[in-house]
Amino acid sequence: MLGIDISKWNDTFDWSKAQKQNAELAYLKASGCGDYGNYTDFRFKENGSTCPLPYKGAYHYFDYRKPGADQCKFFLDKAGGFGNLRGVIDLEDNSANFWPKMDGMIGTALKYAFQFVEQYKLETGYLPVLYISAYLTNQKDYLNRFIMRNFHECPLWVAHYTNAAKPSVGGWVDWSMWQYSSTGDGRLFGNAVGNVYIDLNNVKNVSALLKPGITIEDPVIVPPVVIEPTDSEKLRILWEAYKAYQNK
Repeated sequence: MLGIDISKWNDTFDWSKAQKQNAELAYLKASGCGDYGNYTDFRFKENGSTCPLPYKGAYHYFDYRKPGADQCKFFLDKAGGFGNLRGVIDLEDNSANFWPKMDGMIGTALKYAFQFVEQYKLETGYLPVLYISAYLTNQKDYLNRFIMRNFHECPLWVAHYTNAAKPSVGGWVDWSMWQYSSTGDGRLFGNAVGNVYIDLNNVKNVSALLKPGITIEDPVIVPPVVIEPTDSEKLRILWEAYKAYQNK
């Protein structure tokens, strides 16, 4: 099964193009945390209300410099009960944007991430999906033992951009979803003009990603597509209302 993940960076998204490319699953960025605290992805509401794919869920871009419980509460507040997939904690290095390298504070980063996982389970009754790179699954000794002990029951969504037949899974038995490319053809899949790339994912075990109590046989409820009227249409509606008022 083909999956995609999108955020504000994909801009206004054309879901019909994604459907033509046989995408069946989408994870939408609902929130994140950064230098100025927690924030909502401003495209989440729009993307969430228009996504017609059978399987959908939300993710939170995690700030590994900060405690995780508050980030989890914020994410659940913004994502609500969206979709039929478990929520995701997106744990990845952000040193390209002037954060400290995660491997330089890995113990603290994993401690905070585990706080997110614990809080998520406390509030929902089940575990979130963990998105990490193969860099983390490949770690040895203390780090790998910590990840396996504290996170290995979370369904694994692994980022591993390789031509290999399968990604590295470290302490997990297997992967549920594999982000195999960050350079998919964004325009082909539905990105707005100027947004070149889109992440592409191979979904191996959709059942593991589903919220407990939901099965792949459950009917899919497709949300209505809300189309905003153009300025000229708004003007026409107002003019007709005005004429009707005058004729009373």
